[in-house]
Amino acid sequence: MVKANNKIAKCVLACGILVSVVSVSLGAISDEGWERARHNCYENEDKNACEALINNYIENGWGLENCIKDNCDIIGGLYYTAGRYREAIPYFEKAIALGDNRASRVYSLLAGAYYKLQDYYNAKKYYEIACNKGNDEYSQAEDCYNLGVLYNGGQGVRQDYYKAHELWKKACDMKYGFACNNLGVRYINGQGVRQNSSTAKQYFGKACDLGSQNGCDNYRKLNNQGVQ
Repeated sequence: MVKANNKIAKCVLACGILVSVVSVSLGAISDEGWERARHNCYENEDKNACEALINNYIENGWGLENCIKDNCDIIGGLYYTAGRYREAIPYFEKAIALGDNRASRVYSLLAGAYYKLQDYYNAKKYYEIACNKGNDEYSQAEDCYNLGVLYNGGQGVRQDYYKAHELWKKACDMKYGFACNNLGVRYINGQGVRQNSSTAKQYFGKACDLGSQNGCDNYRKLNNQGVQ
């Protein structure tokens, strides 16, 4: 299952960008109301709060035609978090066209939007770009992991366990615990690799260290079986 991109959407608005956004007219929304709506939208995934922010942007003339490099991706992120994926896509595309220097996150969100719409061909296309050009290691690792999920399931690409393994190895090396756990499962089942319980245990241990509960559970199971 492809991991959700909500934390990336949050970062689009939260990572040093809020000041430039609040400087525009907020219309009927006060600074305090804006911050509360932003928190509820991104942290609580409150779609009504996202809709209020979208409407505020539109009312203040920041629709698709007028959005700029510094806020196209932010407005797209609001549409994304509100579940309006098809409407989010043009904002992300425009942000990229305008040369947004946060483009790797935008590619990731664009891929996520296409995935939600079950357009796996385009999801693969943009996850691949984000995996190869990310400027934030955790987000890049997540994108590589998600691309591996597509190859593993044959979604938008020919099913390729070797490619999935390669991408999960890259993500695991970048300290993404879900990918390390998946590699362990691969070695337990001998799927695309030679079956090896000891190697599986090593990956489960690394996944556990990186915060994956599944990795901890799987490591404990092999440890109880006496696997070295």
